[in-house]
Amino acid sequence: MNRDQLEGKGKQIKGKINDAVGSLRGDASQELKGKGQQLGGKLQEGMGKVKEEGKRIMNEVRKDQRTEEDEL
Repeated sequence: MNRDQLEGKGKQIKGKINDAVGSLRGDASQELKGKGQQLGGKLQEGMGKVKEEGKRIMNEVRKDQRTEEDEL
């Protein structure tokens, strides 16, 4: 898990708290803010997953290149 994934999870939790507090208080503005934070957190977490997968693919390509060079 990388930094973006961790920060994204944190934003989602913060958003859930704001959403719940806004719901309890009847504050639609705070609820909306919480939902926005949750969405932003999910997007950041998703970007972290994409970055992690990209690194994994690049490492696999490099490994394959080294293997091909060793066979020559």
